[in-house]
Amino acid sequence: MASSTGILVTGHGSRWTRERATALRSHHKIPVFRPAADGKEPWLNLTNAAHLIGVTPKTLRLADEAGEI
Repeated sequence: MASSTGILVTGHGSRWTRERATALRSHHKIPVFRPAADGKEPWLNLTNAAHLIGVTPKTLRLADEAGEI
């Protein structure tokens, strides 16, 4: 559910933040990364994607957060 500002909110009206999502994942022991069962990954993680296009992971993350990619 999104508020009038477009920010995702929880069922109790709190905002989803990176810290809140990390805490939820940690509490439920959900891994950050899980390899594909067949060993063929259909995606790249941030570090591998940055290496592939020749930029630093920080540069790629900042471009993503700014909506440039």
